[in-house]
Amino acid sequence: VKVIDGVIYTGCYMDFGFWKRNPKGILEYHSLVKETGSKMLDDENVWNIEPYEDWVLFQTYSRIYIYNTIKGDFKIIDSDKTVIKIFNINNNIYYSVAGHGIYQLKEGKPESFVEDTLLKNYQVVNIFPYEEDGLLIETRNSGFYIYKDEMLSKWEIPADDLLNKVSVFCSIRLRDASFVIGTISDGIIHLTNDGDVDFQINQENGLSNNTVLSLFEDNDKNIWVGLDNGINCINIDSPFRVFNDNDGILGTVYTSKVYDGYLYLGTNQGLFYKKLTDINNSF
Repeated sequence: VKVIDGVIYTGCYMDFGFWKRNPKGILEYHSLVKETGSKMLDDENVWNIEPYEDWVLFQTYSRIYIYNTIKGDFKIIDSDKTVIKIFNINNNIYYSVAGHGIYQLKEGKPESFVEDTLLKNYQVVNIFPYEEDGLLIETRNSGFYIYKDEMLSKWEIPADDLLNKVSVFCSIRLRDASFVIGTISDGIIHLTNDGDVDFQINQENGLSNNTVLSLFEDNDKNIWVGLDNGINCINIDSPFRVFNDNDGILGTVYTSKVYDGYLYLGTNQGLFYKKLTDINNSF
């Protein structure tokens, strides 16, 4: 689902279209597949929607449907390899193809953009603007790469060890230039602008599920997390952090003290401590 110029566009199994209010103010769905007579391939599913000037692009694993919102007609780009995802970066359309790197759409035609062997071996999950004319390319299992002046180089950051162990499904860059990364089985990871791990939230310390399918930052800087089994909201600027004692190891807390970068807890089970900057819950 994506809202473009006030219109709600939807892509799903074997169909895509938009929602429009009827005279009673109730939203009604209009299938672009049926209204334009377009035919989708067997078992096609729309995975991403992106705007581009007067067009809206619907991406499946086999095609990109380019809908002209003015004329109401379509252009279809077929791919014999899996189209992983499309991206609109500074009003340029890029898309990653499994085993083939990154392509760019120019005047409605695909052109090879990055053919580096590294990107042919790794799935690209997101692309961000980098400096003036570069791109910051995020992969599923191998961290970030910088593409600038037709050269691809690894963005070496402190979070690399963690990013190499998880499987990234989605990510966003927040207004403060930090990153929130959604993984398939390890919850979310918050990175600073410099690539340091700020914290990680998973099912053990608050999320309803460890599989993160979508992310969104609202106007109040809350992070909305679309999960395998629902939606969670994270107040990333909250001065509070919850520590869950699911196994009852800590017991009842009677007193606490912050000293020299550590949090100390005095409980009916003894004295416990943890480093304040430790992203894990353990004492």
